[in-house]
Amino acid sequence: MENQNFILFTTGWQAYQAILEHDCLWHSIAEHELKSALVQTFGFSRPFHFLDLACGDARFTSRVLAEFPHCHYSGVDSSSEALREASQFVGKIKGSRELIAQDYLAF
Repeated sequence: MENQNFILFTTGWQAYQAILEHDCLWHSIAEHELKSALVQTFGFSRPFHFLDLACGDARFTSRVLAEFPHCHYSGVDSSSEALREASQFVGKIKGSRELIAQDYLAF
């Protein structure tokens, strides 16, 4: 099963996008919890660095981090297709941002 999941995330990007669009993995809940944790920990004025391992297209994370003007973002993913899409979404983040094409375990 583990190998099948890897194939989905590396070659089945369109299928994964459909999963995200229908919120099958409850990203909306994770997005809400992430924002709550960041507000509680940093507020909106304290700088911090956010490392996003296996960031995918960073759609949900970017939406949250865009509200934190002093956030510095690093996203790591092995999928070049995901990172191409992520480059559009991370543009919303006001602080510095970088996308790194690498397996997150190796990183």
